[in-house]
Amino acid sequence: FIKECVAKLGPRIRSIHAKDVTLGDGFITHLDEVRPGLGALDYYTFLREVDHLDDDMPVMLEHLPDEEAYRLAAEYVRGVARSIGVSL
Repeated sequence: FIKECVAKLGPRIRSIHAKDVTLGDGFITHLDEVRPGLGALDYYTFLREVDHLDDDMPVMLEHLPDEEAYRLAAEYVRGVARSIGVSL
């Protein structure tokens, strides 16, 4: 799905908001936003795909509860990027 979205929308993407979600088990679909790395998003595929976009593309973290969560999220995203040779 990530590959398809980037392939179709790539030229129109102007910024990237790095988020993650978990899917609830209840009868009604519920998505909880969580720190990158704690949810279901495949950051390896995500970062590989967006690496083909503009080199000056901003990648932003948002909607986290505190400074520590931002630090951990940035550490995770940067770590994934380093491990696959993607420059952020």
